[in-house]
Amino acid sequence: MTTLQEIEERFELHLQSVDELISFDRHILDVCINHLDVLNERLRKGPPQISNQTYLAEGALKAMKKIRVNDSLRMHYLSMFNSCLVLQVSYYTSIIDDIFKHTCYCLNFQQNRQDLDVEFLKSKNDINFQNMFSLIKTYKKYLDVEIGKDGICNTIILAQSSRHAIVHSLGIADQKFITQTTTAKPRDIKNDFCLNEKIQFTPSELDYVKLAMLNFVSDLCDEIKKRHSIR
Repeated sequence: MTTLQEIEERFELHLQSVDELISFDRHILDVCINHLDVLNERLRKGPPQISNQTYLAEGALKAMKKIRVNDSLRMHYLSMFNSCLVLQVSYYTSIIDDIFKHTCYCLNFQQNRQDLDVEFLKSKNDINFQNMFSLIKTYKKYLDVEIGKDGICNTIILAQSSRHAIVHSLGIADQKFITQTTTAKPRDIKNDFCLNEKIQFTPSELDYVKLAMLNFVSDLCDEIKKRHSIR
């Protein structure tokens, strides 16, 4: 049977896949530079040995290295960063659901808690992990697990609200977004927004979101283990 540790590890792998997407443009450049470097050396050493710059790959190689050093492609990759934020939130929501279902299953099996039968809970249409407020309420109501509202929680609230704005409001900080994030403080990133401001995440900000999610999931699993003595 799956354990909480295995669920955590699966979440880490999901977020690592997002990290790879965040740096995909750099990865492609590195691959191209490597292949051009090898090609250039082959042309130089021959046979036949080529020394005429016109026929070597040095010009293209220098141009590619300059693009890599200056991160010239990053400006064209900005929309991908917001898409990565959407992925992070989707993976987080899914893993929180998996942790809840696993805990309910274990308690139902070990302690005959039929009130925690997953199918029964689904039929109540009362389970919602789309935002932190509903998540906190659900875990307290059904599993008696207290979740404090701290900087980590606030960063995730920002991420969830941003995800909704990116998907449904063209990435604009509308009034709903402003209302949701104004009270979600303190947090590590993006502390102030103006109405109708464009929401744009950077790789470093996505890293803060990732760490907040990993820490939250780890603390949640530790609390469940302590509260209910399940694996």
